[in-house]
Parts: sequence; structure tokens; C-alpha cells
Amino acid sequence: MNRNQDHYLDQRALEFFEAWVAQKNSNGQWTEKTLGVGGFFRDQQLGRDPYDLDLVVEAPGGAEKFAHLVAADFPDSISKPHQLGKSYPIWELSFKAPLKFNQQTFDLSGVSVQIADTQKESFMNPQSRQRVTTYGTLEEDCRRRDFTVNMIYWDLRRRELIDPSGHALIDLQRKVLQTHPKVDAHKIFSDDPLRILRLFRFQAQLGFQVLPDTLAAAQACCDRLSILSGERMRDEMNKAALTCGLAPMIRAMDQSEVLEKIFPEFLPMKNCAQDPLYHSEGDVFVHTLMVMDRAPRTVVLQWAALLHDVGKPNTQTFEGTRIKFIGHEVHSEAIGRRILERLVFSKEQAERIALLVRLHLRGGDATQWKSAKPARRLLRELGEAESDWWELVQADSQSSIAQDGKPRLAHLEILKTFMTEASRVPISKKPILSGQRIMTEFQILPGPLVGELMLMAQEIEDDLLLSKGTATAEEVLGELRVRRLAIEAASSE
Repeated sequence: MNRNQDHYLDQRALEFFEAWVAQKNSNGQWTEKTLGVGGFFRDQQLGRDPYDLDLVVEAPGGAEKFAHLVAADFPDSISKPHQLGKSYPIWELSFKAPLKFNQQTFDLSGVSVQIADTQKESFMNPQSRQRVTTYGTLEEDCRRRDFTVNMIYWDLRRRELIDPSGHALIDLQRKVLQTHPKVDAHKIFSDDPLRILRLFRFQAQLGFQVLPDTLAAAQACCDRLSILSGERMRDEMNKAALTCGLAPMIRAMDQSEVLEKIFPEFLPMKNCAQDPLYHSEGDVFVHTLMVMDRAPRTVVLQWAALLHDVGKPNTQTFEGTRIKFIGHEVHSEAIGRRILERLVFSKEQAERIALLVRLHLRGGDATQWKSAKPARRLLRELGEAESDWWELVQADSQSSIAQDGKPRLAHLEILKTFMTEASRVPISKKPILSGQRIMTEFQILPGPLVGELMLMAQEIEDDLLLSKGTATAEEVLGELRVRRLAIEAASSE
């Protein structure tokens, strides 16, 4: 089910299926044991908003039969069921319109629910997570799952919890994460190393403790992380970014070998000293975690926060007692782009994150600005990313602690004033004076000079707009001629 859906819809979907199963069971049309399973019921027990309702049927081919029977009863409200993968007995039902059942109206439009047979699984290729699944009993289905807290089942007909492992409810109360006590934890993580990342995500999201044997098994299987695809790693990290933020998951992975296996680029940030005059909070890694803690929980902002200073170790220099990182934003962008490419981020998201990383220092010297022109240049570069940039800059500033123990925020008000003034006059995406017009007027060929003149023309345009609110190509061109003549005269002396 789409995680963006209101959890109320997930709860209503459960109520619908409970009512449908109860009626069909009473008249003998559906007698197979049908159960809800997994995170939905874990979160329900924890008092959290439950999402992602999944069902299982304890019968060979039961999921397919169940999905088609339900859809056949409501052809105008439920799309035709489809199987998610040829090798998996998993079927999906998608609701497209409100339906009436048992004198109730269930408006579940947009909700999708996955139904599977109870399964057992095997992994034939050690270089792949690809599994072979066949029908299995409820106990076998329980044993194949990752952690006991996700092994909670809900009998839809009896409306009662089932705990086949005997540990799910206890471990929820104890707030601990462990694999099934009767299954070799090394096998669990080795068969599917994505479970190693899931372990740290759940630790971060739920705030649970990982039991020592489970943690040791995960660490022992770290080499298996190499078979994971970038997409799978990205998706697991993004689930944390949207719920608890990336910082708790990064902290958890840092306490094992996982962080260095997946993100060796982050290790140099640890123990990379910063100038205590501006960063008394600690090294680059400590600062980065603080920024992530303060950044909004969106994929773009969490990753921008994580990557914004990753290039600092490459640029660290010492001048007496001072420590500098000149140009680190350029290195951070380059390293960040490689990581985002490895994780197969979409082009749109990767570009937005890279832009924020590249520009996160801009405006830090706003106390020295003489006009709003630098702010206009910044706004032009940011485009639609302005609001995200503001969030990152504020999180970064709040996490930069001066020697007096207070965050360095003095420049933010001044910067905000300049940005407000700069946006008073709308900013056009295209300059009023084109490169072609400049080449024609100055009779020059394409080259670096054209770029220099275009930048100068843009500055002139901004001067005019900020001073009188309007600008024409002829005005810009006239001033550009004057400035070029002055530059040529100065260079000939």
C-alpha cells in the first residue's frame, strides 16, 4: 500500500476484509484461514498509526482465489487482481471507487492491498536475493520473516492476534529486535542481506534495542551487502528518511561494520576536526548528524544534509590555529553525485540534492553584502529549490555552534532581508540580453568572452530592476558597452 495514504484508509480496509471474510465463512463460500500480517499489526500494538496492510491465506493458491472472489463481488469498485511477480504467489487488489457492504459504505479509493499464500522460501543463487517460494504452513511462513516483531498475525474471522514464534508480543513489550529464535540468524541475513539494513532502519524508527546475537550475526554477514542493488539500498534508506530521518539509522550503522561497507565515503568525516571558533560541536561527522536531525524529513533534504559536508576531509587545511575547508562544497557535490548515482536516484531528485549541496554555503557572508544583487543571483540558480535551500541553510546554521556554545544565526535575518528585497522584482529564467545578441553587437565568436559579457549583462539587468523596477535590452546593452570600454581602457594602461 502507498505509504502516503491516510492510515485511516488502511484501518477501514482491514474492517472491510474482516466483514467480508466473516460473511463468506458463515455461508461456507470462503473457509480458508485468512490473516493480516506484519508491520501494520506491529505498529497497531505500539500505538502508532498503522500503514501497509498485507494479508496471507493459509492454503495453496489461496491468495489468487481470495483476490478474485473479492473482486468479483465488487467489479465496479475493485480493479481486476494482478499477480506481482511470476515466481511469487502474491496478488494485489486495488480499490477504485466506494463500495457498499453489510449496510456500510467503504470508500477505499486509491488503496492497494497485497495478498499472498503462506510461504516457505529458498535461495538458490548465493550471488542474488532472488528466492524460490512455495506454499508453506503458517509456522513456515513465520520462520521466513525477518524479525519477531514483524511475525504478528491477525485472524480476520476470529479477530484475534496469533503469535506463531511465541516471541513477537514479548519482544514488542521489551522493545527488542531479534530473528526467530529457532532459525539460524546467520542464514536469515546471508540469504537476504537487505535484512541487515532493515534491522538498522527498524532500530532507528522504533527506538528498539538489537539483541547481541542478532547484531553479531548481522555484522558477520556484512560482506553479503555487496550483492544488494543500489535501488534496494536507496529504498531502505529513504524509508528512514521519511519517518525518523537518516541520522538515527546512520548512527546505528556506524556502531557496526555496515556504514563502512556501504558508504566508505562517510568515514573520513569522522575525526575530521573543524575550527572550534565556528564548530565547537565536534568533527564533521558529528556536525552532519546534527544537521540531519534538524532537517525536515523529506528524501531531498535528508540526503542534502547527509552529503553537504562530505567533501570537507578532501579540503582540510591548517593556518596556524585555524582550520579551513575552502571549496569543500564543490567536492561534496562531486562525491554526492557519485553516491546518488550508485543508489540509482532519479535524475530529478539527484539534481535537486546536488544543487542544494553546491549552494549550501551561499549567503553565509550576507553580513558583508552591499546590495540584493547576490541574492538575485542565488535565487536565479535555486529556481524551485528555494524553500528546500532555506531549510538546509537553517538546519546547517543551527548545527554550527560557536565557542560560546550558541548556534551562529546572525547572518540569517540579514540574508532573509536581502532575499525578500531581491524577489520584490520577478526573476526571469532567461536574461534580457541573449548570447547571440552580444556576439552580434560586439562582433565576437563563441568563447569564454561571451560568457563573461553575459554575466556582466545579467548584473546590469539586476541593477536596473532593483533600482527602478524595469530594464530593456537597449539599456543593458548601452551600459555593457560602457563597462567593456572601461575594462579595455584599464587593461591597456
